[in-house]
Amino acid sequence: MQHTAKIFSGTGSQYLAEKISQQFGTPSGKITVQHFSDGEIQPIFNESIRGDMVFLVQSTCAPAENLLELLLMIDAARRASAYKVVAVQWVEILVALGEAALSLRAGWSYRMITGAVIAFVSLLVVTRSRFEDDDTVSLIPNS
Repeated sequence: MQHTAKIFSGTGSQYLAEKISQQFGTPSGKITVQHFSDGEIQPIFNESIRGDMVFLVQSTCAPAENLLELLLMIDAARRASAYKVVAVQWVEILVALGEAALSLRAGWSYRMITGAVIAFVSLLVVTRSRFEDDDTVSLIPNS
C-alpha cells in the first residue's frame, strides 16, 4: 500500500520545513499550534493524516517549549492515526550529544547531561509512537 508523505512544521522551524517541502515538490502540511496564556500547547492538524507518513520538523533549541511542542505534535499525529511519524530535529541533537560527550571527557559524568536526555526521550517517543505492524523507526541521516 502506498502511503502519502506529509511535512509539518512546529513554530520553531517553519522556514526549514518550507525549504524541505520545496525540495520534495510538495506543499507543507497545515497545522495550527496554539499557545495558551497558562502555558498549555495544543497542536491541531488541519488536514487528515490518517494512513500518511508524517514528517515533523521542529527545532529543539531553547526555549524549552520547542521540545515540548515537538513531543505534543508526535502524540497528536499518533492519535490521528498517522502510518509513521518521523521527527526531523536536524543538527541540534548532534550538537547536544557532542556537548554531552565533551562534558563526559571533562570528568563531569555525575552531572545531568541535558543533550543526551533530550535525544533519548525524543527517540523513545518516536519509537513508542509506532504502531501495530512493526517496531522500527525511520531515521533520516543529515546530508
